[in-house]
Amino acid sequence: MRVATWNMAYWSHKAIHDSAWRFLVEVIKPDIALVQEAGLASDETISNKTSLAKIGGTRDWGSGVYSNSLPLKEIVYENSYPGSITGVELKLPSGRIIAFFSLYGKLETKYGDRTAFSTTSVHKMISDLNWVFLGLGKFAGLEKSIIIGGDFNASTQLDNTWKAGEGRYLNAHRILFERIEDYGLKSAFDYPEKQKSYIQTHRHGKSKTLWQNDYIFLSGSLHSKIIRVEVIDNKEVRRLSDHNPVVVEIDVG
Repeated sequence: MRVATWNMAYWSHKAIHDSAWRFLVEVIKPDIALVQEAGLASDETISNKTSLAKIGGTRDWGSGVYSNSLPLKEIVYENSYPGSITGVELKLPSGRIIAFFSLYGKLETKYGDRTAFSTTSVHKMISDLNWVFLGLGKFAGLEKSIIIGGDFNASTQLDNTWKAGEGRYLNAHRILFERIEDYGLKSAFDYPEKQKSYIQTHRHGKSKTLWQNDYIFLSGSLHSKIIRVEVIDNKEVRRLSDHNPVVVEIDVG
């Protein structure tokens, strides 16, 4: 199974958004695509196969999941950030069910301060998924096969930049990722071994830092079946979005 996550930058690349969809569908060719900052494609053969929720009911873009041929069923749960995270489940011919979540780390500002944090919103999204992660109630069985992908707007590259008193720096991003891992999910970038450096997935026009904001996390049983991980970075990707697609190939049996 080929799973991709991509921030499609609809709001800043609206005029060429259909080209981004064609690139995703015709060039990357994922079985499942987890998209963020995406609008619906004007091509109904694509949009009809996309489950997309718009952020806050005010923006015309949000997070969604696309599949060309696989039957997806929306996962309904108490969601504090509709449009920022969308979940679906897929039942394989073997009977195995895999839950997919497309997550966008919504930047929050509060108390009249223009400083924006994504860790606050992502922590709340993870809390909303607690019942899914633990396989409780109607989510029984889903905890064994979960894939979360998206633009978290988070990176440990940002730690050691905010002081928390007495000269001590916050490790807010490391703590966020450790919390996700505590549920038994592992980053695809830990395959085949723990990454030694950051892999650029986001290009910021005002920064020379090679930012890594985009991730795919898999439950342990799926992580052990990873065949290949790829970050796509070429001239066409750079034209279509300020993010690079991340693609993971998995042997789902």
